Amino acid sequence: PSCSLFVLLKEKGENAGLEKKLENTLGEVEQLKTTNRKVVMSLESIADVKLTNTEYLLAAVGIFILLISWVNYINQVIAQSYLRFKEVGILRVMGSTRANLKTRFVIESSLVCMASLMVIIVFYLVLEPYLQSFTNGHLLPLIKDPTPINIFFLAIFLIGIVTAGFLPTVILFSRDFAAALRSGYGNKIQSLGLRKGLVIFQFSISTILMIGIFVISNQLEFMRSNDRAITMDNILIVKDPISQDSIWRIKRETLELFKEKCAQLPFVSEVTSSTIVPGEEYRHETYISLQDNDKKTLVHLAGVNEGFFSIYDVKFAAGHDFVRNARFKNRSSIILSESAARALGIFDLDKMLDVKIIDHESNAAYDVIGIVKDYHQTSMKYEIKPMAFKFNEFLGHFSLRMNLAGLQGNELKDKINAIEQIWAEVYHDAAFDYFFLKEKFEAQDAEDQYFGKLFKYFTVLSVVVSCSGLFGLSLLISTKRNREVGIRKTFGATAVDILAIFLKGYFGSLCVSVLVGSPVAYLLMSSWLRNFAYRIDIGFWPIVMAVLSLATIFLFTVSYHTIKSSLANPVAILRD
Repeated sequence: PSCSLFVLLKEKGENAGLEKKLENTLGEVEQLKTTNRKVVMSLESIADVKLTNTEYLLAAVGIFILLISWVNYINQVIAQSYLRFKEVGILRVMGSTRANLKTRFVIESSLVCMASLMVIIVFYLVLEPYLQSFTNGHLLPLIKDPTPINIFFLAIFLIGIVTAGFLPTVILFSRDFAAALRSGYGNKIQSLGLRKGLVIFQFSISTILMIGIFVISNQLEFMRSNDRAITMDNILIVKDPISQDSIWRIKRETLELFKEKCAQLPFVSEVTSSTIVPGEEYRHETYISLQDNDKKTLVHLAGVNEGFFSIYDVKFAAGHDFVRNARFKNRSSIILSESAARALGIFDLDKMLDVKIIDHESNAAYDVIGIVKDYHQTSMKYEIKPMAFKFNEFLGHFSLRMNLAGLQGNELKDKINAIEQIWAEVYHDAAFDYFFLKEKFEAQDAEDQYFGKLFKYFTVLSVVVSCSGLFGLSLLISTKRNREVGIRKTFGATAVDILAIFLKGYFGSLCVSVLVGSPVAYLLMSSWLRNFAYRIDIGFWPIVMAVLSLATIFLFTVSYHTIKSSLANPVAILRD
């Protein structure tokens, strides 16, 4: 079976020598030598902790959110700088030097940021068990993290502290205080060049994440809903018994006895056995070729009973299943998958029937009696591989199709107990182990489902943070343009005209954000989709839907203060 193998070395740095020794030893195995196959070993230190591509993408999303928060904070600090301009003037009149004031701004920002960091650390330590459960154990430790991710986050945070304290000092002390006061410092703030740039930066990241969530959701839905070409519902798998019997006749008799007894249960409609079941990794490899043809094809071999394809509803493209009660004929027969037939170079499937196939591992010839349609043996992340099916009557997993409709309470447990009781009667020395096929496939895609859920939450968080900064910016703009609104309304402008003028100023920022974020999102999502053998095309509509959603959120955020200003009484505005 597929598993991870761990080796404890006596001395450090012996990997290279051990790899060569293992390759040479395995190269002497007869089955590998006769088929000219070579094994290449690669040993990896367990101390070299590596993140998966999905985890790196989640880390990048976390950094995106940190950058958005950092930019949002800087934006708010710059906006507040205007409101503190008179405070700076008073402090200068009272004798404060520029150096004193600059130091004060930097210390204030640093204290706020450090206090925020302390609060977050406390929250994290308290909520860590819940967060570990929520992320399915993928949350890295805050302390003693073996990866450099936390260092990147800390570096960005420290840069944010310095920048947040430095920018206001540049703005407030970029020219002589008196000249700034006479010319109206507010007009410079009102130009909003820097802050609009920061908003564009925020919403460019939000555009990337918004497009990402549409693409990821579509891919995950494609994996859930796409036909795997097999039936998974109500299939119970009882794992292969590890029996002490070495006589093949006894193995066959006990296997048939268990199947017969299970078939007599009223809630079991079909029973079969096989060396491999859907949901498991491909195992046994062998080379096959057409008789009198030197072209060899690598296929994955499975041993199955008659009824295997019936219980899983695997369709035949040509030919038929193994014949019941025809053991001798079945032993000399073989069934191929469509991909195996194509790999052999034959595309007219009906002509494949009754031809001879040579198995180069056993050097035996088999008659092709059927060709089945390809089905997904494992997750849709992986490509369907060529398969060949031989008749097997001695060992394997048991597949039971059960009638589970309308079960209540402990009825399912009672049915499992009935099967376990038969197992105890037939296999006295083997442990009873089972799983449901649908749960097996769901477990294979669980990581991607968790990733999709986390990405969705992160996207919502990024949009909320971005909108909070935009909300504050729209408040400042509306406040500074109140007098302009009053004058325009006095000269006959309607509330709709005022609203259009305000939104026009935001529309450019939104367009730039979309133009910057969309290509980056496309590249990132294209890279992520390459992890899946069967995937969607990103297409045009996910991008359009993401942009429309973001635009709607964007406009709703800026419209509150804008509408409020456009509906205000111009007399009251001008009087103020």
